Amino acid sequence: MNETRLKKVLFIVDEVKHEIDFLSDGLAPHGFEVIPEENPDNALEQIKKNRPDVILLDILFHGKDMGKPTLAMIKRKYPDLPVVMLTSTLIDSSINTNEYPGASYFFAKQMLDLKKYPHGYAELAKQLT
Repeated sequence: MNETRLKKVLFIVDEVKHEIDFLSDGLAPHGFEVIPEENPDNALEQIKKNRPDVILLDILFHGKDMGKPTLAMIKRKYPDLPVVMLTSTLIDSSINTNEYPGASYFFAKQMLDLKKYPHGYAELAKQLT
């Protein structure tokens, strides 16, 4: 039997325990397995251990921009690994996307509210491929 391999997403966010079930359930129908990590300092270890196809990285960790240095660290070691940055809002003028070299895409967490955006997970899955 030929089984299709799920694409692995390393999900790095500070509130992972509050978001992992929603993200896993939302992305599973699109062929993704989500691997949670709440400490950006563990990113390289998790990449080596789990060999993800793509990273989903939050910009803010407890109010601090840990996304920028974490993205830089990932891109130094794994320059071809796609990294999608998570933002708080749809339009956030406080984020200068040029300050995140190597980011594949910026995705707003608001889009994962299925009541407001019923196709939010489908849109995210499209950006993760």
